[in-house]
Amino acid sequence: IQEEDFLSPSPELSGFGVCIDKGTFEAISLNPENAAVNREQYARAVRSVLKDDGLFIITSCNWTKDQLLSILCKGFDSAGAASLEGELGIV
Repeated sequence: IQEEDFLSPSPELSGFGVCIDKGTFEAISLNPENAAVNREQYARAVRSVLKDDGLFIITSCNWTKDQLLSILCKGFDSAGAASLEGELGIV
């Protein structure tokens, strides 16, 4: 087990086939201190930890699908974005 600052992950934290978020983005994005900057850092971190063909799955009760796509799909191939049962999957 290794503790990481996900907004500034180490290079060793990479190569994952799947990344599942069930609350981390919510906590980061709703923090009033630097919320917009932290959302961008989070999106970059997700891209950096996933393999090129990796899958990112997020559940959210505070953001709509369109908002999540707008925030998190930057830097991903938009043709690979898919909606799964109200959750956002990026492949």
